[in-house]
Amino acid sequence: MLVIKMMEEAYVEILNCFILNNGEDPIHYIVHTIYHELFNNFGNIEYFKDIAILTPTLDVVSSVNEYMISTLPSEERIYLSSNSILKVDESLGIQVDWLTTKFLK
Repeated sequence: MLVIKMMEEAYVEILNCFILNNGEDPIHYIVHTIYHELFNNFGNIEYFKDIAILTPTLDVVSSVNEYMISTLPSEERIYLSSNSILKVDESLGIQVDWLTTKFLK
């Protein structure tokens, strides 16, 4: 068991079953320990519902994501998103009445 003291106010107890020994390539080790059937289940949404890798920083999240994507047998896809609506010139024939703030929620 590992006990971590946090901000001198509380302790967090981590059970041994959740502690992974660090290998030579920690990201490879963590991903393949947590998602040991990743290759066989990469298209199965249910497989990912109850499994997660928690990291202390966004940099580590990016590293884990990049590694996981590099191991998948399909091409990477990038989906764009927006948190605002651009003004559209209605003279172009684009229907804009559906572009409301509700659309962004």
